[in-house]
Amino acid sequence: MDNPQRTYWTAFYTKPRNEKKAAERLVSRGYEVYCPTRTVLKQWSDRKKKVIEPVFRSYLFAKVDEVSRLEILSDTSIVSNVRWLGKPAVIRD
Repeated sequence: MDNPQRTYWTAFYTKPRNEKKAAERLVSRGYEVYCPTRTVLKQWSDRKKKVIEPVFRSYLFAKVDEVSRLEILSDTSIVSNVRWLGKPAVIRD
């Protein structure tokens, strides 16, 4: 992370079941966020219902620079940044 203005994709760990709300909140604040979802048919004892759930539970991805990464970490639903070898994990496009 030599250049603080360089943008890159990274993963964030969220509180359980907060992925979609965190993604919506971050998008409304102007961040580029990726939270893939899928539609699943859930069955309860009395009914069946189509539910939209995240593909990666408790994770979302955002394109950030160092300043925006720190701002995203201050969101109430974000627990931490996924790290690799002591640095924020950089995910290729």
